[in-house]
Amino acid sequence: HTSLHRLGTDHLDILLLHDVEFVPLPQVWEETVPAVLKAKEQGKAKYIGFTGHRSPEAHKRMLERTDVLQTCQMPINVLDPSFNSFITGVLPTLVERNMGVLAMKTLSNGAFFKAQRARGNKPATGPVIPDRISVEQALHFVWSLPVSVLISGPDTVDQLKENIAIARRFTAMSEDDRLALIEKTAYLADDRVEYYKA
Repeated sequence: HTSLHRLGTDHLDILLLHDVEFVPLPQVWEETVPAVLKAKEQGKAKYIGFTGHRSPEAHKRMLERTDVLQTCQMPINVLDPSFNSFITGVLPTLVERNMGVLAMKTLSNGAFFKAQRARGNKPATGPVIPDRISVEQALHFVWSLPVSVLISGPDTVDQLKENIAIARRFTAMSEDDRLALIEKTAYLADDRVEYYKA
């Protein structure tokens, strides 16, 4: 009620349970999910869903336990299929259930632009962008998947303008083109670039 009042509205377009991995799961299912479902039934939220960026397994547990949520926000990017993958582990279920798919971390929260230090048996590498792929390829990769929205999170007006221009030029990538990008970047896929994963 306080949030609605502060926002000057009587409802939200979407109400998301954020980062469910850190809430004890019985509490999510017994208290939190019923509370957001009640908010939807009362007209305080048009849609309800959940988010997370660490573990596809946590997303799978949510989807196994409840079918009342309508959207899911998760990392979707070109490195994801090669490391602890939400694309291969969660996306098919979301599509099967006709849920809204909110793609985040499409540029790994900026880590695609940073060189990675050597660690263990992993050698030092240059950044994903521009050394291996372009921003346009990275965004087109995600838009070519069955996502409802790509949350790009630009830091500057120039980045926003670039994303809009890239969106206007968008044409869907073939599966072969997507697989070629995955193969080209797979050696970079680990928790140095996708540091937010478990």
